[in-house]
Amino acid sequence: MMKVAALKAFEIFKTTFGERDAEVVFEYFEDKINEKQVDDRLKDFKEIFATKQDIAKLETKLAENKSEMLKWMFIFGATQLLAMFAFLKFFIK
Repeated sequence: MMKVAALKAFEIFKTTFGERDAEVVFEYFEDKINEKQVDDRLKDFKEIFATKQDIAKLETKLAENKSEMLKWMFIFGATQLLAMFAFLKFFIK
């Protein structure tokens, strides 16, 4: 649906270049406007949804955190085991 200003511009183009050429020009601009609106919507979606690269980065970080977590769990377990042996040794004597 064309607005009043667009209709006036179409009439000017029609009288200057002919009806067929004016239609082609206005169809071109309407398509460009629709493409820009779609591009703007896609930009909004890119901010909301994760891409394959984002998921790959996340998987890498999770793998790094998993190995770091296992290291600290081993250190904590070994420390607890040593503390328990020291406690038992102290009370057995």
